Amino acid sequence: MLSIALSAIDGQSEFLKGLIVKDRNDLELRRRTYLDKYLKNYGDMPNILQLDPSRDTDVVRIVQTLRQAASKEISSNLCKFAAYYALKLDNDLLKRMAVDLADKFVESETGDLHRLIVRGCIKWAFGFYDSSFEDMEQIINRGKPDEHSEKIREAKNNLVYFVCDCMLFMHEVTEPWSLKAKTYWTDLFANEEQGGNELDTCGFYLIMFGKTRAEIERGRELLDASAKKRADAEDALVYTGFHQLHELVALRRLVSLTERNLGYDQPV
Repeated sequence: MLSIALSAIDGQSEFLKGLIVKDRNDLELRRRTYLDKYLKNYGDMPNILQLDPSRDTDVVRIVQTLRQAASKEISSNLCKFAAYYALKLDNDLLKRMAVDLADKFVESETGDLHRLIVRGCIKWAFGFYDSSFEDMEQIINRGKPDEHSEKIREAKNNLVYFVCDCMLFMHEVTEPWSLKAKTYWTDLFANEEQGGNELDTCGFYLIMFGKTRAEIERGRELLDASAKKRADAEDALVYTGFHQLHELVALRRLVSLTERNLGYDQPV
């Protein structure tokens, strides 16, 4: 009887593991779909390089073409185009090349903080989380409040978002970064009525780190408020995709809370 009971427990364990893996794969697939749209903001690179991402998949040719272009000039569009190809083909060589291009892009003009934004976003897209955090922190530390206030705010917003994304897919964030994210979230949330572009990140943070149903629901409210403000934005299509992903995560957290029978004001 004991062996039968243990066998049943093992079977349930494997079933639950399967559900967890399926759930994670579903979220990662959705994330990749939206990232593809996000990284497509690479300008006229396909025409300039004579590469069609929908048809050209020869990695050797792609690498050679990117290297030739980089020997003349490395632009943010070239970096994003390389990153898009790397994700589309899920190719490690192209990922390394995209990061290398981004490194050289930053090194060629270290005073340009926007270049750190570009590199940090590419690293985040690849799941190189700690490196992406470090790029945002560089902007925050190096930026002059009077001269770079918008870049500092953007970097804080990105760092909070990257930390939330890391928590979602890696299920953990080292304490120094989680504490920084909380501090920067507080800064952003304090000015939420002025933010608009930060409301979605503020909401995502509450969804990922909220401890009660009320906090998660507040996060959903911020997502909806942000969606209304971004309805006519140029990146509305990309934004809508990520909004749907965050809403799905919020609903799953609420379901998890309910299943644990913790009530409305109990920890998740």
